[in-house]
Amino acid sequence: MTPEAFNPSLYLQGQFTSTKTTSREINSFKTTETYNGTRGFGGWRYTKGVDFSNHKYLVVQFSRKPSCKPVIKIFDTDDYLNPCYSYAVPTTVTASDKVKIPLNEMFTEESKQIDPSHIYMVGFETDVNNVLYINELYLSDDEDLNPTGIESLLPEAGDAEDIYLDLQGRPVENPTNGIYIRRSDGKKIMTK
Repeated sequence: MTPEAFNPSLYLQGQFTSTKTTSREINSFKTTETYNGTRGFGGWRYTKGVDFSNHKYLVVQFSRKPSCKPVIKIFDTDDYLNPCYSYAVPTTVTASDKVKIPLNEMFTEESKQIDPSHIYMVGFETDVNNVLYINELYLSDDEDLNPTGIESLLPEAGDAEDIYLDLQGRPVENPTNGIYIRRSDGKKIMTK
């Protein structure tokens, strides 16, 4: 959930903002352009594809109740105009809910199964100028929806040697006091 990793303009123009406060991080996405009433799409693009097949679920949690009727889209091709898996987030979802997408049960509207071993894009389709607040997105094997291990959803271009992960496997942009894992070698690092 960093501006370097999240592309707000995978289809039409969008804006992603990540604001850190003393108590938490606030991530927001909104579409800023429209074309004949179409909705914009922002998220993560993996130019060589990424393998999600070793996991059971993709889990998404919002930090505020979505008001823009977002759709979570997952592509096994690198073209936004191709069929994909689409999950319309129910209007009943609140900030405390976790949306669980079974990775082996993803089908397009044409009943073609999406291959979780070759994911090229994951993201959110939203209405123009409505803000979507995203708390977290991660892979899980657990029915209770806990992260299963240390794994980043950053595209390969973002995999620099100085990336640190928290103990739940999420990338940390500016580590403060605490224990982190250096991605380049997997060593635990304690910062004071």
